Amino acid sequence: MGTRLNQQRRFFEAIAAFEEARALEPGSAAASIGLGIAQFGVGRLAAAAAAYRRALRIEPGHAEAHHSLGKVHLARNAAGPAIAAFRRATAHAPDNPRFRVALGLAQILGGYLRAGLGNYEYRWAPGPSLRRRAYSRRSWDGARPLQGRSILLNSELGFGDMIQFARFVPLVARLGARVHLEAKLPLLRLFRASFPQIEGLHVQGGPLPRCEEFCTVPGLPFAFGTTLATISAEVPYLKTPMSWPRADLGSDRRARLIGIAWSGSAGHANDRNRSIPFGRFREIFRNCGASLVSLQEDMRASDRADFDAHPGLVRVIDGIRDFADTAFVIQALDLVISVDTSVAHLAGALGKPVWLLLPFSADCRWMINRSDSPWYPTMRLFRQPRPGEWDSVFHEVRAQIRLFLGTPAVGVSARQ
Repeated sequence: MGTRLNQQRRFFEAIAAFEEARALEPGSAAASIGLGIAQFGVGRLAAAAAAYRRALRIEPGHAEAHHSLGKVHLARNAAGPAIAAFRRATAHAPDNPRFRVALGLAQILGGYLRAGLGNYEYRWAPGPSLRRRAYSRRSWDGARPLQGRSILLNSELGFGDMIQFARFVPLVARLGARVHLEAKLPLLRLFRASFPQIEGLHVQGGPLPRCEEFCTVPGLPFAFGTTLATISAEVPYLKTPMSWPRADLGSDRRARLIGIAWSGSAGHANDRNRSIPFGRFREIFRNCGASLVSLQEDMRASDRADFDAHPGLVRVIDGIRDFADTAFVIQALDLVISVDTSVAHLAGALGKPVWLLLPFSADCRWMINRSDSPWYPTMRLFRQPRPGEWDSVFHEVRAQIRLFLGTPAVGVSARQ
């Protein structure tokens, strides 16, 4: 019953069921692991860790318990202990690719990029929890020469991932390859403008050409042997042929233009931590004196009333068809402030100043204890000091906005 309740995300009921199971059978490692999953689901990290450690006292070689304990360490931003726990899980179950992927994510979080990217490639190994697209050949690993050969770079993961790792597409072309790039439809126009050197651009889900090599776009950093010291961080690597007229984005042409995005996809696993209700997000900009431009694509019903009550917000969403249009708008802005969503990646790829607001336990690509990103030199990170604590983030961002507004807007001299 506890397992079924966990699957249904009815975690408080699951806690009661697993506690009863442990009372009936104190030596059950499975009951302790299930209890830990339920405690983790409601954010009780200490209780979850205690349950997993109890399971490991019962069965020291229980790989799933080591893996689950590693997830608790990740949620605490403890990269070292997480790496150690995932290594133990992998040692006890070397054929489970899920544990290797978790180890890779922890290594990336800790800044061990090369090792982490290698383990993250295990997401392509067969497994019940990993979706694998069927290919008849090995993925290009950077070792085989590409001069004069055709290669298909496949779409994978979300929009933000594709934008972040698209920086490697020109590097593949420089190796002499005939490059075909697959992407989701909203990215096609942007990629077409940015990568004129590629031979073909193909929509995901449509017919694909027969190529001699293939690699996923998020797999390119591993193929190129990327480390923290060798990240390709030249920006902009995405380009647009034009920008949105500033006159259409604010009544005062001398005002600073700040683009904002406060939520990502509601289906994202960490969305409840990374997204911010618009009513809270707008506290950052109270009486700031800048013109605010909404870059938010999906409007949640819970945000609609607060959004409609903010008449000073410039709304261009009705004119946005895809990421190329969003890039047109961003090109005209002075600053983008966003939660962890594709808008932040796009602004960073365009070389625009972008401030990223991160939850305490953020995506591993942002690593830990950093206020900058080696992936995007124009990006600044603002992190929660504790889980769920946005107040100090808002306070810091407001203070930095006041400093930012003390310099002239794009195209406006100080004398004006």
